[in-house]
Amino acid sequence: MKRYKQRLFFILASAFILCGFALAQLDSENRNGSNAGKFDLIKTEYTLQFDDPIERDPPANVHGQLYVCGTFLCDQNNEPVQLRGMSTHGLQWYGWSNCVTDASLDALYYDWGADILRISLYVQEGGYETDPEGFTAQVNTIIEEVTERGMYALVDWHQLSPGDPMYNLERAKTFFTDIASEHHEKTNIIYEIANEPNNVSWERIVEYADSIIPVIRQYDEDAVILVGTPGWSSLGISQGNGPQEIYNNPVTIDDNIMYTFHFYAASHGQVYRDALEWAAERLPIFVSEFGTQTYTGDGGNNFVSTQAYFDIMDEHKISWTNWNYSHDWRSGAVWKVGTCPGGPWTENNLKEAGLWIREKIRERFVTSVDTPDELPETYTLAQNFPNPFNPSTTIQYTIPQTGKVMLRIYNVLGQVTQILVNEVQTPGTYWEEFDASLLASGVYFYRLTSGDYTEVRKMLFMK
Repeated sequence: MKRYKQRLFFILASAFILCGFALAQLDSENRNGSNAGKFDLIKTEYTLQFDDPIERDPPANVHGQLYVCGTFLCDQNNEPVQLRGMSTHGLQWYGWSNCVTDASLDALYYDWGADILRISLYVQEGGYETDPEGFTAQVNTIIEEVTERGMYALVDWHQLSPGDPMYNLERAKTFFTDIASEHHEKTNIIYEIANEPNNVSWERIVEYADSIIPVIRQYDEDAVILVGTPGWSSLGISQGNGPQEIYNNPVTIDDNIMYTFHFYAASHGQVYRDALEWAAERLPIFVSEFGTQTYTGDGGNNFVSTQAYFDIMDEHKISWTNWNYSHDWRSGAVWKVGTCPGGPWTENNLKEAGLWIREKIRERFVTSVDTPDELPETYTLAQNFPNPFNPSTTIQYTIPQTGKVMLRIYNVLGQVTQILVNEVQTPGTYWEEFDASLLASGVYFYRLTSGDYTEVRKMLFMK
């Protein structure tokens, strides 16, 4: 009997040891992104709060190590890929344990369906320069949390003022040495080496890139690196230049790089979209920051202008991260004030921009179909917004039946100054942007005609 008990104890002890070894091995595999089981465990624990969690394989598992192929971002299967996600606000204000938490990252992954989080490390304004070790540790923590969820981590060196990236060159060398040496074995890291260079030449930015890229490559030979562009990463437009200077004098020290473009849809109109489209046909572009508001990150949302940008990004498979995943008081922060750090991280706590951006990320996984009850029953022409305006405004109208639609702009003399719509449209609600940049200040009229329906409204353009 004693011998039997000893044998039973030995069997149970052996089984316990083997089980512990297997669990440790499974955890190690998950942290290296090679096993999807970890994500299933997270899902069962945290996603009960979400009404319709996204069912998918982790994007970093599906796409693996990314690289630049021609003008596209390509994955391990040599297929062009478009990443969609969010950017944090400055870590010194809304970082780890504030707006970036276990629960908020679960919401971003499971409820939003995001592929990527941009980790925005301000250099000045109370950022990295005040506590290099502390902020580096915070970036490391967020990278690990993002990696556990199978998303991509975009490490943003958020220099803004001074606008010359060379001002922070030595700090950048230290930071990227620390980050690249720590995470070089991961396949989900992307580096953005200069957020928004401004009031500085493209040649100066190239000089900076030539200095920083080898620092990263010393440890990480494969990660995609994003290079900021002149004029607050506007491809030079905000400084009176354009993407042609980048195309004519590209960064040549490395071929696995992309160029960043930032836009704020209520401030940056057709000239900026034309520059983006021109560049996207010739250069690898990554939109690492944008907003649906003005360039201050505040004000009213212009979803018509934003959608026009999205059409270009979708056509060229341009990856993007929206500014910003916090509860800052400005309209560009997606969460309502007071949401951080405790949540709940649900639709009820999202601002208007947050709801819109969330749907743009989720639409790849969720298909919605309008029912007859949701279609408009009458023609309507709403008052433009904003009004007065400078230089652009949005006109909304509804069409209850399929037919030819005309939307024209007139001056006070009754002359047609612009035709916004001249096509057959199906029933639905439409938004059109009117840009009056080339017109004189004054009163204008817009007229909607479809079938027997005609309506006219007045608007005021004030430069």
